[in-house]
Amino acid sequence: MNKNQLINALADRAKDGDLDAYVARFLSALDETHDIEQALDVADEATAKSVQESDEGKNGRWITIGAKKADGKSVGGSPVYVQGGRITKGAPSLHGKKIDALKEPGEGQSVKAANKTQAEYDRAKYAKEARSMGIRSQDLHQLAGEILAHGNANSEDTKRMLAEIRRVYPHFGTIAARHAKGNFDSTMVPGIDVAAKEFSASGDYAHLWPHRADDLEKTEHLFHLFTHGHSQMSEKEAYEQAIDFLRKRNDEEVPF
Repeated sequence: MNKNQLINALADRAKDGDLDAYVARFLSALDETHDIEQALDVADEATAKSVQESDEGKNGRWITIGAKKADGKSVGGSPVYVQGGRITKGAPSLHGKKIDALKEPGEGQSVKAANKTQAEYDRAKYAKEARSMGIRSQDLHQLAGEILAHGNANSEDTKRMLAEIRRVYPHFGTIAARHAKGNFDSTMVPGIDVAAKEFSASGDYAHLWPHRADDLEKTEHLFHLFTHGHSQMSEKEAYEQAIDFLRKRNDEEVPF
């Protein structure tokens, strides 16, 4: 590895955005290992731990939104970072934009009046469920609105990414049909691991990949996108994810 390659490697691997801190970790490890590759691995582990501790210290967490059930497990979806009941990291197109909370009919209305539309009825139902768990309905509506907005923005980005991948790897267009016939997995698709590594590192599409996934997980993620497709998130899915997150957060805040 020459000097320029080393500089690029250090810059690329500074995942927490603090290049000086990463270089310090690398140099410290290099003094002990006297091996550049080993020192990079040690610095990677220390950086990942630092990012995780920083995230936890801010009382936030990464969750996957928009995943679908397939073969008994969740597949697809995209990661967002939820902090204080709000999404602070997600679809780049929504960065810095205010997302309005979803709304329900006014309190005290009859079920008949509230049932003007299925959406209004469902919102009222989820709000009632949230209040029974000690969750403020306005917190639920806000987070559900943000999950819905980010999920659909990421769905559009995923659609563009898959179209671009098909242009580069035309044979990927047969993945869904071959998978439907059975006995077909990602190991049978030449180049899919290369494509996953390439596009997950792309500045345009990095936000669409599982948070802190390894190369194998990225390959499987791409395979599932081609075999099971991607779709716009429904409001029902957004509310279910929002109430699940807020319920777990409340449970963790109960002192023992």
